[in-house]
Amino acid sequence: MNIQTQPQSISDLIAAVGADLTPVERKIAAAIVAEPTLPAFGSVSDLAEHVGTSRPSIVRFAQKLGFDGYSELQEHVQRRIAQRPTRPSDRIREEGEP
Repeated sequence: MNIQTQPQSISDLIAAVGADLTPVERKIAAAIVAEPTLPAFGSVSDLAEHVGTSRPSIVRFAQKLGFDGYSELQEHVQRRIAQRPTRPSDRIREEGEP
């Protein structure tokens, strides 16, 4: 994946490919945007079950975002969560999400 220079939020990555998403991929995107911890801490099976789709659909979605697969998407979201401010005053100033 080539998002090394400036890590983007998962919402930014989804927005970049939004017009090219299939209806199933839109459901996956909506679930991830609504609950960013789903891909961070859940398995591909967990996310597929939550969305009501197949594991291969989740993997293809991750690839459409530019990742090699689900595990790379998961690591990206985990890193973004780890970089979030932990103090409430810092979180108020930081308006991004993973």
